[in-house]
Amino acid sequence: MALGMGGSGSNINGAMSETVSLTVAVLMSVIGGWNALWQELADQARPALLGLPVAAREAPVEIKFGETRTDGDSLVRRLTLSDVVILGQARGQDWTWRAGEVIVEMRPAEAGRFSVLMPSPQHLEMSGPLGRGALVLWAVNLSAEVTLDETGLVREAVARGEGLTLTGMGMDSMAQSMSIALARDGDLTKINIDLAEIDMPAPARFDDPVGAVVQRASLDAWVTGLGPPAPETATRWRDGGGKIGVTRFKLQWGDLDLEASGRVALDSLFRPEGLLAVSLVGVRPAVDVAHGAGLISESTRSMVNEGLDRIAALRGQDEDPGIDITLRMAGGRLSWAGFPVATLPAFGEPAELESAAEHSEVCCVDGAD
Repeated sequence: MALGMGGSGSNINGAMSETVSLTVAVLMSVIGGWNALWQELADQARPALLGLPVAAREAPVEIKFGETRTDGDSLVRRLTLSDVVILGQARGQDWTWRAGEVIVEMRPAEAGRFSVLMPSPQHLEMSGPLGRGALVLWAVNLSAEVTLDETGLVREAVARGEGLTLTGMGMDSMAQSMSIALARDGDLTKINIDLAEIDMPAPARFDDPVGAVVQRASLDAWVTGLGPPAPETATRWRDGGGKIGVTRFKLQWGDLDLEASGRVALDSLFRPEGLLAVSLVGVRPAVDVAHGAGLISESTRSMVNEGLDRIAALRGQDEDPGIDITLRMAGGRLSWAGFPVATLPAFGEPAELESAAEHSEVCCVDGAD
């Protein structure tokens, strides 16, 4: 396996890396389905409600629906689609998103915009290498505002919901509110995610001072290389200049306050490479809670606390100093100040990873660059 590391832990590291890689691929596929839904709704509503043409586009997923009906007046017109289903696949993992009834509202005076209301519970079913399971999302006022460009292609979509409840696959949780925005600007796709008051699932419910509720989790990021046309493989995304930039990630979880930013691409073996700047406040209580929950060993807890003691002594500050660090991703390792912190997964189809590994071995034997 291309991800196997040397030593007795190689199989474990390889298996964990493959799981992470596949999970990310599935999430990206579902996000692609989310985008495709907005475009499908635009292509169904524009001719039905406004007599406008359908935009030419490629759909990365299959979208089905049952009966449709239209209503409204000269100011507001509506298209209702029943039994909306989105079907996708990522590296052998099949997924089906059952959106139920979807209502599209358009105003003739604003042909470049429309609203979407999704009153039904959202069901996501999966089967494949990651296993079989289903998630169900309930939300109050789950809706979206979609903006189109002059050709009818989706330029921006902002989805919002309140009083969210997620169940299934051991992920039972709740959130006060959610906002997910995706915007396209040429080759640049901007992503904004904001979640408030997240009541975490059981495995992530810790004792105070971290607690069971994340007060805020937000992400401002961008991705290049997604097309159109969308890259069909990780190779095409990487070789087409694909990069991910994190403008700001913020997590407020009890006494723990984390902020991060950075930029990431894929190396020749499809592993992340780049830098992340991380700012942490409330590290000591978080480490103590992680140790109490059995997530880290006593030796790791002691090592981190000793480091924090040294930082506090040098600064002449409090006993729990905030820290700013830079993490480097290179050579399949996440490292801090030259010390390895974690093994990084590779992202790509198995055939791509095997080919890259074989090429790397040939280069090493031949002494090529």
